[in-house]
Amino acid sequence: MATWGGRPAACAALLAMGVAVLGACAEPAVDEAQDVRAQVGRLDPVTEVEVSGPSRDRGAVVAVVLEPGTSAARAVTVVRGVARAAAAQGWSSYRLELRDARDRADVLLADETLRSGVRRVLADHRRVADAVLGAVTWRVETSRTTVAVDAGGGLLHDAQEAGRTTYGDRATTWRFSAVPHAATFDRKVGPLDLELLRRVQRSLVSPSLRVPAARWELAVHDDVLLDVTVDLPGGPVLPSDLVPDRYAPLLRPLALAARAAVAPALDLSVTVRLRQAGPVADVFAWWTNDHPPVQGRDPLARGWDRWLAALP
Repeated sequence: MATWGGRPAACAALLAMGVAVLGACAEPAVDEAQDVRAQVGRLDPVTEVEVSGPSRDRGAVVAVVLEPGTSAARAVTVVRGVARAAAAQGWSSYRLELRDARDRADVLLADETLRSGVRRVLADHRRVADAVLGAVTWRVETSRTTVAVDAGGGLLHDAQEAGRTTYGDRATTWRFSAVPHAATFDRKVGPLDLELLRRVQRSLVSPSLRVPAARWELAVHDDVLLDVTVDLPGGPVLPSDLVPDRYAPLLRPLALAARAAVAPALDLSVTVRLRQAGPVADVFAWWTNDHPPVQGRDPLARGWDRWLAALP
C-alpha cells in the first residue's frame, strides 16, 4: 500500500506489536502537522492552510489558499516553503492542494516532485482557469499532467477555449465533463477533437431521436472511442431480451448518428460501443473501422455487432 510521508511505515511496524502504541504514532503526527501549518501560514501570500500529517493508511496533505490574484512568481515561494516545512518533519512525500481565494473551485494538485518548472506550471494553470468557465482541477504527476474541467452546460465552449490556450502535448490529458457526458483528449486540444465533440454533442442528444443517448463519453488519443449509453423505454431490459429483432428499429437512428459523428476520424482506429443503462454492464453492440465483428465477443450471440457494422 503506497503512502506519503516517512512515519507510516514505522507506525505500521509498531501497530503490529499492539494497540497501545496508537497514541505514540498519532500524537507526533499531529504535532508535525501543526508545525507545518505554522510554517506555511507565515508565508506572505497564504491566507489559509490546513495540514493532515501522514498516518498508517494515508499520506500527508497540505491544503493552501492564496490571496486573490496571487501571481505565479509569488506562488512559487509557497510551493518551496511547503517543501521546506515538509522536509523539516522528515516527510519524504506529501500532497499539495493549492487554491486561489478568488475562485476556490479551481485547484492545483501536486506531490513533492513539483520542483523544476514550478512557475511555468502555476502560470499555465492560471491561464487555463481564466480561459474556461468551468472549475479546473489541475493534477501534476511525474510523467503526465491531467486537466479536468467541470464544464457544466458549457462543455463545447470550454473545450474550444482550452484549445485556444494552445496548452498541452502528448503528456497532457484533458477531461471535460458535463454530467452525464464527458470528453477526454490525451494531447493538446485540436481542430479534430473539437469537430468530433461538436458532432457528438449535437447529434446524440437530439430530440429528433426516438431514443437519445442517456450518456456519452468521447475519448481521443491515437485512436477514437465513443461510448454511448441508452436508457430503453420501460427500464432496463434483460440482456437476453435485448435483441435486434425487437429493438433495432428503435435504436437505428441513434446508431446512425453515432457512426456519423465519428466519421471525420475514420483515418484513425475508431470504435463505437452501445451499452444499456442499468445495473447490468451490457455492452451489446460494438463496431470498429479496422476489423470486422469479432466472433464470440457477445456471449449471447445476439447479432448486434454485425447489425452495427452493416449500417450504411
